[in-house]
Amino acid sequence: MKHPLAVSEGWHEFDVGSQFRPVIENNYGSGNTDLVVLCSGKIFFDFHQLVTSKDFEPPAGRGVKVLRIEELAPFPSIKLESTHFESVSRDAKICWIQEEPVNQGAFQFAKLHIDRILENLDFEQQEMAVISRHSMHSFCSGAASDNKAQNT
Repeated sequence: MKHPLAVSEGWHEFDVGSQFRPVIENNYGSGNTDLVVLCSGKIFFDFHQLVTSKDFEPPAGRGVKVLRIEELAPFPSIKLESTHFESVSRDAKICWIQEEPVNQGAFQFAKLHIDRILENLDFEQQEMAVISRHSMHSFCSGAASDNKAQNT
């Protein structure tokens, strides 16, 4: 089912001269970007609702950059490196979030490309972290305890 926030901003997005955006950037908080979160798909809207809720208070002077990867193949490495990562502090934390288990979904594919970008731009963190469910052989095991997220 489509998320209620997954809608176009208006007809201008379909005008002559408009184009598909393989990466969509959203920034939260103020100050330096301390955390870059990459994701693909519906999980962005859940994350957006969390960080814009009145119950969420980001630490003062901290910023979070969320990069929605809208096109996985071909992976937008050049766009990410030249446009979205260039302005990020080299000591920022980089992670991927997904609903799927770590061995499913887009993480394993995206990690190959993002790790190369982190190395090319000389980030302190050389490997992208992931927040997801633990590795599973079957997507639906039937046990609620198998579906809790882990942070690695």
